[in-house]
Amino acid sequence: MQPQEFTAKWRKRAFEVTEEQAYQEHYADVARLVGGPIPGQAGAPHGLTFQAGVSKVGTTDFGKADVYLPGHFIWEAKRAQKTAGARAKKLGEALAQAMLYAYDLGSPPLIVVTDFVEIRVHTLFNGTMPRTFRITLDDIEHNQVLEGTSLRALDVLRFVFHAPAELDPRLTRERMTTEATGQVGAVARAMVKRGHDRPAVAHFMLRVVFAMFAEDIGLLKDRLLTAVLERSVTKPAQSESYLTELFAAMATGGEFWGHDVTHFNGGLFDARPAFPLTVEDATALLEAAKLDWSQVEPAIFGGCSRAVWKRRCVGSAARTSRACRTSSGSWNQS
Repeated sequence: MQPQEFTAKWRKRAFEVTEEQAYQEHYADVARLVGGPIPGQAGAPHGLTFQAGVSKVGTTDFGKADVYLPGHFIWEAKRAQKTAGARAKKLGEALAQAMLYAYDLGSPPLIVVTDFVEIRVHTLFNGTMPRTFRITLDDIEHNQVLEGTSLRALDVLRFVFHAPAELDPRLTRERMTTEATGQVGAVARAMVKRGHDRPAVAHFMLRVVFAMFAEDIGLLKDRLLTAVLERSVTKPAQSESYLTELFAAMATGGEFWGHDVTHFNGGLFDARPAFPLTVEDATALLEAAKLDWSQVEPAIFGGCSRAVWKRRCVGSAARTSRACRTSSGSWNQS
C-alpha cells in the first residue's frame, strides 16, 4: 500500500467505523505501508496476534490487547475523534489501558495507540524516560520529518515493526545530536567562507545553539528565537539587528518584541554583535530549531562548538557521545 492510498482511505473511513469494526483493517494497512507482519499471514512471527488475552496488572480483571507482537509492541485502537482535545483524551485512555496489559505481556518496549486519524508511538525502554512520536495522516502522506525529531514518519513506523531498538531515546538522542551538529556546522562553515573570524563565529553559533536549547526547556519563552529566524528568512538584511537585540535582552533580562526575557548570566550573551544571516543560513537554522533541543547531548555546547575553529573536539567533548565525536568534522572543514 502506498502512503497516498492509505491516507485517502483513512481520512474518510476513520469516521465511518468503530474501533471493533476497523482496528484489524487499520493495523493491516499500516503494516503494509512498511512491510510489517500481519497475524495469520505467511511469515508472521511467532506470538503476533489480534486480541491477546491478559490479566490487568493490580486487578482481578481480564482484558484483550488489540494487537500484540512479543518484544515489539502492544497496539490499542480507539474510535476516531474530530477534535484535538477529544483525540488526546481518547488516546490517553488507550495508553492507560495498554499499560495495564504490559506487565502480563512481558513489558514490550513500545505501546502504539491510534484513533485511525493519528498514531502515537510511546517508548518504554528500561532505564529511559518515555518518549512519544506523533504521526498524523499528513505526516504519512508526505513522509514528513516528525516535529521535534530527525526521523520521518515512515521510518518510525518501520522501526515499530522491524527494529524497535532504533526508537530507544538513548539512540534517538545521539542521532539528533549528530543531525543538529551537522545543520549548525554547515551554517558556521558558510560564515567562515564569507570571511568572518572563526572564533567569533564559534561564539555566535554557541549563542544560537543555547537559545534553541533554552526555547525547548522553557527558559526562553514564546519561541522568540524561532520567530527571529522565521522573519530572517524573509528579511535577511535585518537578521543581524534582530539577533543582536535578542541576545542583548538575554544578557541583561528585559523585553524583546513585546515579550519579557529572562536574564541569562555567565557572559555568553555579551556585547559582541551578531552576524548577518543569508536566506540559506536562516532557513538552515530554522530547520535546526525545529528539533527537540532538550534531547540533544549537552556536550554540543562545549567541545563541539569549538570545533568550528579547531581540528578536533576538546575539553568537554572528550566526555560526549559518539555523535559528537563523529560529527565534529562537519564543523571545521572549510
